[in-house]
Amino acid sequence: MRSLSRSAAKSSRRILHWTASSGGPTSYSIYRGTQSDGEATTPVATVSGTTTTYTDTGLMNASSYYYMVAAINATGVSPDSNEVIAAPGVSLPSGTNLALNQPAYASSIQGAGYPATAATDDSFNTRWSSAASDPQWLLVDLGRYLRMYGTVRGTGYGYSLWEFQVFGT
Repeated sequence: MRSLSRSAAKSSRRILHWTASSGGPTSYSIYRGTQSDGEATTPVATVSGTTTTYTDTGLMNASSYYYMVAAINATGVSPDSNEVIAAPGVSLPSGTNLALNQPAYASSIQGAGYPATAATDDSFNTRWSSAASDPQWLLVDLGRYLRMYGTVRGTGYGYSLWEFQVFGT
């Protein structure tokens, strides 16, 4: 699987698009969950190997859904695609991401692989992760400072931000 994306919001549905997989896929399995890395082990749909789009209907507006796609051929199943998040009925922000590649600083990091700058690098494959204590913060220098300040964690883990985005002109 190469990459997965989602289209603009439509009332209680999402249209997923992906890049065709090499190796002659016979089908694609689409997985959906309601939390990151929480996609079900049973696909919500399977489509033909010549199809690179799927419309998921009957969704609740303003709720978050997470998707991954896997290609299937005679030799087996591909690794999962990247994960995308979709929220039907919610418009995507417009303008420029002012935080993109800007200097970022944090109160702590979980380890060397989770720097503050990972939250502004335009990649959902990297993230900033804090130490497992409260409070924690991430600060982005936009010429003026913008700070996310976490006071109470919902789990025993630290705070994690895959992308810190600020839209404007």
